[in-house]
Amino acid sequence: MDNLAIFKPRNVFIIALLAACGALGAALIAQFVYGLKPCILCLYARVPYAFIILVSIAALVSGEKQQKLFLALIAAGFIAAFGVAMFHVGVEQHWWELSGGCPVEKLDTNKSADQMLAELLATPLAPCDKVGWEFMGMSIVIWNAAFSLLMHDFVLLGFVFSLKKKNAS
Repeated sequence: MDNLAIFKPRNVFIIALLAACGALGAALIAQFVYGLKPCILCLYARVPYAFIILVSIAALVSGEKQQKLFLALIAAGFIAAFGVAMFHVGVEQHWWELSGGCPVEKLDTNKSADQMLAELLATPLAPCDKVGWEFMGMSIVIWNAAFSLLMHDFVLLGFVFSLKKKNAS
């Protein structure tokens, strides 16, 4: 049995697809099942995973000619997810501010309680600089950064092994 079979392009595409579906699925479940409101950066963090899903599906249905291109695109998708996550970590930790501020507006306390409640219920996003959920003492954003970097490195290894395979032939 080939010890490096996991790094064969088709296997990398399948694992990347499952990982991206899992990340996006977890975000949607947290939002729609558990009521965790996303901030604007949380929504931006979903875009690279959607891209990875589309590219992974395209890679699985296409021929072998484009495998290296698809591996590179998927690796770029995971590094983009890492970049968005690290920017979000910086905002959460107050290392920097989101340019233009957080899109969540402050309540006008001069309004009636009913008007303030209506404003609160109409507010679509959570603040970007507040930790929405923690696991083992780290925010979900930090976990997302670690996950996306790990997946990037996995896909990159698949890319490197696909180059070695071609050079060995």
